[in-house]
Amino acid sequence: MDGQSGVLLLYRHRVYARWLHYAKIEREWVATDCNGMRADAYIQNIYFKRPALDLSFDSAIDDDSDDDLRFEIGEPGGRPVEGEEGVELDEVGYNWTVTYQSCTADKSLILHDDVTPFFTGYFDTGSNPRKIYIDKLECNYSVTTKDTEFPICGGKGVKIDRELYVFDWCEGKVVDTFHILIKIGDFEGPKYDLAHHAPYDISTGPMDCTAAFPVTIPGIKSAFGVEIKDNCNLANVSVSVYTKDRYVKGILVYSHPDEDGFIACDDDDEEDGCCIAWEKVDYAIMNGQMIGVPIGRHIMKIEAFDGCYNASTYCFEFEVKDKIAPVMKCDDDLHISLSNANGYVNGYAQVTAEDIDEGSWDNCKLAWIAVRRNVPTACWASYIQKGYDSNGNGKIDPVDFDNAQAKFDELGDNIWPISDGDFLNSDGSQKYDGIDINGDGDINDRGEAFSTKGGKVMTPLQDAVDFFCCDLNERVTIELWGS
Repeated sequence: MDGQSGVLLLYRHRVYARWLHYAKIEREWVATDCNGMRADAYIQNIYFKRPALDLSFDSAIDDDSDDDLRFEIGEPGGRPVEGEEGVELDEVGYNWTVTYQSCTADKSLILHDDVTPFFTGYFDTGSNPRKIYIDKLECNYSVTTKDTEFPICGGKGVKIDRELYVFDWCEGKVVDTFHILIKIGDFEGPKYDLAHHAPYDISTGPMDCTAAFPVTIPGIKSAFGVEIKDNCNLANVSVSVYTKDRYVKGILVYSHPDEDGFIACDDDDEEDGCCIAWEKVDYAIMNGQMIGVPIGRHIMKIEAFDGCYNASTYCFEFEVKDKIAPVMKCDDDLHISLSNANGYVNGYAQVTAEDIDEGSWDNCKLAWIAVRRNVPTACWASYIQKGYDSNGNGKIDPVDFDNAQAKFDELGDNIWPISDGDFLNSDGSQKYDGIDINGDGDINDRGEAFSTKGGKVMTPLQDAVDFFCCDLNERVTIELWGS
């Protein structure tokens, strides 16, 4: 009823099959007003087109209109499944490949919407999707499938070659065949997780100047903080090491010019990103330990494999450092005789670090040894007479090393914890006493100044220590140092 004109509109349908169209509806309209006046009939033709059996992949055909068939991964989302578009219907190959990530050959993962082509309805919108799957289409099409299964990964997975036949009842024959590959199994390689501090430096061993570390899965995690894991079953790993500097019997014979061990990858190597400039060295492996890795920078390359032959590669740089302190051994039965030599009439002696050393050693090599001793107050005059009063104020002024020791231990690596400014008075004169051992014009470097230890004044570190008559009947502490 037309509410404004008071005209009643009626229509009736006639449905016809047509050669050029799948079907046609003739809609006949009749209008009658409130006075019973009737208008002549108007015929409206509505044509129906059968969906075309074309795929809408961009890689397959130019026409990707909504009339074409397509594949998509269906709902629910968030499942470990991926779809890959394939070839045209008239080409050899798979039109659609679906991969389900699973540790078993679980065929229940296959959902209808993942492996069935569909049309998009005319009224399809983002808020109201209208997908019409071909096996639900009432256009005289019917669908049958034929599956051929191939076990993979020792039966832990399966590949299914599916042929989907479309039978056209209007033509009385199969008009198209879709080829679908369905894969179920473990298709992802192992993954790598790093601890927040990893990878980090490792130390040489206590017996020589090389490092040894485990190259097993748990060993790599404990030594470097690199955890290797797989979503199903991790099988084994292969480890190789690339070294910047080459040593022969502890002597550096070659240093690679590239400071950065990684270089840009070619296209073929882009996936793992492990393109290394440094030299690969085949270090020996014994009982799951790689041994003989020298001090310096290295790159470890890990290739991990899972139970289904998936592989992944990870590379990281690490550094081998000598973190083992030397073992110092002093002569515990040292006898010193004073003589009136070197201008001393009251007795003097000098004892070298070699005299005191009794087999000190280091896992790498001792770079130097030095000795120092405590200075009793009664001996200050003798040290001043010998020239140790470097600031010339008539007394021995030591650095308060008791307060600096904790900072020195924290910094390590031969870093002196007291700044150069701490050695000078406000007028620029020398604050402390000592000896310029390295000849750089100051006594600010480690071991050059008198210092305190446990309340005692200690001499600088030198090749030898002095003894005077004031040491008679005194308790003297001697320290042997080395690095």
